[in-house]
Amino acid sequence: MVGVLQVQSLVRLVFWLKKTDLGLSFMLAFVSFIAVVWIAASHPGGWLEALFEGPAYSAGFYVGTIVFPDYTVRGTNGFYWVPVFGGAGDFLAIMAFWFIGLRTWRWLRAEKNDTDLHQPTS
Repeated sequence: MVGVLQVQSLVRLVFWLKKTDLGLSFMLAFVSFIAVVWIAASHPGGWLEALFEGPAYSAGFYVGTIVFPDYTVRGTNGFYWVPVFGGAGDFLAIMAFWFIGLRTWRWLRAEKNDTDLHQPTS
C-alpha cells in the first residue's frame, strides 16, 4: 500500500518538474512513451512500431553497442541493455519534440509586459 508521505513526495516532484519547460517536456515524454509502447504492444504490426525502427532508436542502439560490445551473446548484460539504450534514444527524441513544441507554444502566446498594472502611477 502506498503511504501518504510517498504520495506527497510524488506530488512535490510533479510540481517541481512542471516549473520548467525541460521538466514538463520530461513528464509529457514519459506519458507519451508509455502510451506509444502500450499501443504498439496491443496492436503488433501497426504504424507505431515504426518508431522503434527509426533513426532515434538506431542511434540509441548504436550507443548501446559501444558500451556493451558483446551484445550479441545471449545471457550477457549487453544482450538485455542494448535495446534499452535504443528505447532511451526514442524517449529523448519524444522529449525533444515536446520541448520544442512547448517553447514554440509559449513563444507564440507571449504577451508584452510593458506596464505593470499593480504599481500605482505617479
